[in-house]
Amino acid sequence: MLSSEVIPQIMKSLLSICLLLLPVQVLGEAPANGVEGLRLQIFLDQKCFGPGFLDGRPGDFTKKAAFAYNRSVGRAPGDWKGLMAEVKSEVETVYVTAVVPSFSKSYSEAAEDL
Repeated sequence: MLSSEVIPQIMKSLLSICLLLLPVQVLGEAPANGVEGLRLQIFLDQKCFGPGFLDGRPGDFTKKAAFAYNRSVGRAPGDWKGLMAEVKSEVETVYVTAVVPSFSKSYSEAAEDL
């Protein structure tokens, strides 16, 4: 049998879980994968609203970050139009720079050093 002190704690825990899931449901669909999704992720990352990996595939982390950002600037959580207008004005160019190291030894020589 549960004590009367445990029930409020369980209710608080359930409410917390519901609130964590709410942003994804309220926001609906994020921009499609690709350049626009990456542009949104870069924008949110620059504003310190962690969107997860910057991979051009907006998922739950990106949706939650967008929800939090919209709320922080006074917009409705699901205001994708306003958010994307701001994103496009601030992140004009999307590009990637990769540095690939050169290997002086072959894989077999490197393995021998281990």
